[in-house]
Amino acid sequence: MDDMNTRRSTVDNVIPLPYIVGDHIDDEQAREQFREQFKDIWNRIAESEGAIEASLEQTDEEQAPLLVEGSITVRHEQQEPLSVDIRYKGYVEILCDEQKLSDIYSNLGCGVIDGYEFSVNEYLILKNLDSTVADVRKWNGEEFIEVKPRNMPSMAWGSGKNACKPLDEVQRCAFDSIQENEVTVLYGKAGCGKTHIPLAHILSWLESGKYDKLYVVYSYEPMRNAKTLGFEKGDHIDKVLMTGSIGNILASKLGSITEVERKINDGKLEIIPTANIRGVEFSRKSIVLVTEAQNLDVYTMKTIVQRCQEGCKQIYEGDILEQTDASLSNSGMARLIEVFKGNPNFGCVKLHKGYRSPLCELADLM
Repeated sequence: MDDMNTRRSTVDNVIPLPYIVGDHIDDEQAREQFREQFKDIWNRIAESEGAIEASLEQTDEEQAPLLVEGSITVRHEQQEPLSVDIRYKGYVEILCDEQKLSDIYSNLGCGVIDGYEFSVNEYLILKNLDSTVADVRKWNGEEFIEVKPRNMPSMAWGSGKNACKPLDEVQRCAFDSIQENEVTVLYGKAGCGKTHIPLAHILSWLESGKYDKLYVVYSYEPMRNAKTLGFEKGDHIDKVLMTGSIGNILASKLGSITEVERKINDGKLEIIPTANIRGVEFSRKSIVLVTEAQNLDVYTMKTIVQRCQEGCKQIYEGDILEQTDASLSNSGMARLIEVFKGNPNFGCVKLHKGYRSPLCELADLM
């Protein structure tokens, strides 16, 4: 045993191990001592893991650690994208014959139709038997009121017959929600207008002076499996516009990257990555557009909402059901809808029809 002395440390927390020369221990007593010490080390590691896990704050079920046999804890650092179950579209479509339509009109003061109880600011789309739209109404908590949103003229996109206007009954709901509510969530597939519609309103309001400034909040989330270009030259604005998707999104809607830069220089536009959102405060005369909001978790989404003063116009848009570039354990967009649904200052619309091109529609099948 003297030749196989146990190495000892002056540090109290270090457990001594036998000093082993070669691939095995010849001395039976030393081998037994080694086994006992190894078992003790294993037990103490397990106890330490358990103590650490007990002190961790459990934010939600998906983030809870996965316990694997014994007390060894494994966390999912690279989670697969989780499916999001959102049943709330912000509107209900009902197919009616003449009698049913008459019955509904005679009960516009009742918030329950066909057994379905409407939330405040939820839309009712009435359709004839041939699927043509008969009417669009909104439940305001007391009655179903008619939905007639305004077209949005702007210098960039035109006025009069060239003004931006809803292309279908669901976009009509989206126009109304943005115009009437403090907070609006728009979600849907590519090409449905979820970015185009808010920017049409924003440009019109900035030109008329109704609002002073647009803040675009985005999360730098590169497309899944995409390659990056590495180091990019330029100042902070150049890097913000030239990396990620936000520069391309704004340039395509405003006409060019030059127009985007002009609005930034004029103080009408500011782009804020979510990493810099702490300490920012959005005034009542500003508009906050959160783009690609499907990439945000609950904590980030909550932080953005809490940065907004009363009266600040908030619009959240994203492809929450289709895009899975981000691997999230909890969807901030889904949670926002769940918590705010029924609030008199909140509206949500799922845009369902694509208008970019027929090929864009076909790409959904890929």
